[in-house]
Amino acid sequence: MRIYLAGPFFNDKQNETISRIEDEFDKHNLNYFSPRKSGGVIAHLSPEDRLKESKRIYDKNVEEMINANILFAVVDGRDTGTVYEMGYFKALADHFKYKNEKSAAEHKRYSITYTNENFGLNIMLKESVDAHVVGVGDLIKFAGLISSYWEKTGDLPPAVKDGIDWQDHMGRRQKILEQFQNFNPDVE
Repeated sequence: MRIYLAGPFFNDKQNETISRIEDEFDKHNLNYFSPRKSGGVIAHLSPEDRLKESKRIYDKNVEEMINANILFAVVDGRDTGTVYEMGYFKALADHFKYKNEKSAAEHKRYSITYTNENFGLNIMLKESVDAHVVGVGDLIKFAGLISSYWEKTGDLPPAVKDGIDWQDHMGRRQKILEQFQNFNPDVE
C-alpha cells in the first residue's frame, strides 16, 4: 500500500493540517508520499527557479500518484492543485476499472478526502471518492485501521467486521472505508 497525500500547504493553518496527517501516518508506519516533504515547495524560490523546478515537481508528483494505491486529499481551502490531483487519480483508477475487469481488483485505487472544517464535497468529487474523513479523531481511527487491517491477516475489530470473510481483501477494505462515510449534505 502506498498513499499519496494531496493538500494545500501555503499558509500556517494548511501546513499544520498536513503536518498533523504526516505525523499520524508516521506514527502508524504508513508508506506515503507528501509533496510538502519532497522538495515540492516553490514559494521560497525566485521566479526563474520556479520555472526550472515546476516541471520537475509536476513530474515527480505524477509519478508518485501513478505508484499510489490511495489518494488522501485535504479538501479544506478548496485548493485547485488538490482538485487536479483528485481528478488525475480518479482517471488512473478508471483506466484499470474499464480497461480490464480481471485486473481491476489488483489495481484498485482508493480516494479518501479529509477535512478539519467539515467541508462537504461537490457532487463530482463526492461520487468519485471512497471515504470522507472528518477531523482528527477520524484521522487517528483511519490511520490505525489501515495500518493494522488493510493488507495484513488477522481479525477485524467487531465494529468493522460485520460478517465479512477476513481473506476477502476487497470486502475488508470496503468495510474499513464504510466507517468513514461522513458526507454532509448540508454543506455539499
